[in-house]
Amino acid sequence: MVCAALMMIRGVRISAWTGVVLEVLSIGAILLVCTMVLLHHGFSLAPLMPTGITVQQVVSGMVLATLGFVGFESAACLSVEAKDPQRTIPRAVTGSALLAGALYLYASYAQIVGFGGADNLAADATPLNTLADGLGVHWLALGIDLGAVASNFACVTGSLTAASRVLRSMGESQLVHRKMAATHPIRKTPHVAIILLSVAALIAAIGLGASGINELDVYSYTGTLGTFGYMIAYMLMGLGIPILVRRLAPQTSVTVAAVVGVTVALCLAYVFYRNVYPIPAWPAALMPWIFLAVLLAAAAWYFAGPARIARRQTREASLPAEPAPEPAR
Repeated sequence: MVCAALMMIRGVRISAWTGVVLEVLSIGAILLVCTMVLLHHGFSLAPLMPTGITVQQVVSGMVLATLGFVGFESAACLSVEAKDPQRTIPRAVTGSALLAGALYLYASYAQIVGFGGADNLAADATPLNTLADGLGVHWLALGIDLGAVASNFACVTGSLTAASRVLRSMGESQLVHRKMAATHPIRKTPHVAIILLSVAALIAAIGLGASGINELDVYSYTGTLGTFGYMIAYMLMGLGIPILVRRLAPQTSVTVAAVVGVTVALCLAYVFYRNVYPIPAWPAALMPWIFLAVLLAAAAWYFAGPARIARRQTREASLPAEPAPEPAR
């Protein structure tokens, strides 16, 4: 965490390129195993024609499946620091979604073929390692483990980079303390926000690790809470698409934008609903209520913002002005 924070403070270019290199190595190992599996077992149409899967099972799994895609839009947080953001940011966002989707489809297909079915795949905690060992390339299993560690490091830097820019914008809007908007005098990065978020993430990681909760359960609980937040944000963005198109291109018809935006919002709303009702088993049943409490607290803080800013301005205006320095003699 310390290395990640220092890297992000030094500049987004360093952290971005580090993340790219680490992810390329990790994805390369995954693609190598998947390709070797398909060459060994051959191609099959069975994974493309699944049987016995209900709509409820698909909807229930979509929350954690969405978690695998969230963050593809993080490049938008760097629009202020990017060169030619009108061109590079849309390319980065679209390319991230397409490449991630292609990787997930290819890896899922190859693993189902390698295990002879989705049930066997679901029963294995480390499927890629198992496939590598089965092919006799034990060194590649070690490479996958190292790649997973590298990928997690890249995920930390990417997540904190995006979150620190959001926190800086909140500081500029005075939704949080104005010091959150401070930038490094030399690097021009939001170092205060980066340090605060890194410390908070480290405390949360240590606390969850010491709680005795199973690692997979920690991933499931925190991932569910985080994905609920992303889903609400994506729903609002879907509903806001026609409004944005109307503002940016008044001469353009908003019909297609409205259809796409409303469809996205309705699909995500249905997924959210089916993960809340029927009520899931304990303690997963607590997750929606915890998320709702956080959402209401954040909404209350936001709507109380104007009054809070007004009180701060009144308090600052009532302070005596600092005396002007005496002229030099």
